[in-house]
Amino acid sequence: TKLSLADGHLKEEIVTFFALLGDNDTLQELNISGQGCGDHAFSVLCTSLRKNKTLTKLIAPYNNITLNGYLALKQALNYNTTLAYIDVMGVQFMDKTTPEMSSFTLISSLYQELYKRSLEQPPTDSDITKSRYE
Repeated sequence: TKLSLADGHLKEEIVTFFALLGDNDTLQELNISGQGCGDHAFSVLCTSLRKNKTLTKLIAPYNNITLNGYLALKQALNYNTTLAYIDVMGVQFMDKTTPEMSSFTLISSLYQELYKRSLEQPPTDSDITKSRYE
């Protein structure tokens, strides 16, 4: 199943939703683009992603995520093996950190991890057809 919560209508309630997502066993695709949830809410989502075994696609651009949020996502991927597609673009690379630990570097490593996963589980013909028409 798919769920779109795009465009920021949930505000504070998004944290409660994210906390419950770890025990969800039906949701496969989640779009939270434009929620502007920030690092705290995104970290709650990432904690739930550690437990969730059904979500395969997360669309999450424009959520005011900084390096801390990306670190939480990277750590969640160490536990979650089902998430194969993540879109967190729409970010601002303005972290005041060293070049080795910038958001850009971390996002690059996230996408490299997802690329490796895609090689291990190539998409089916139906996945390709669906993505052309979404």
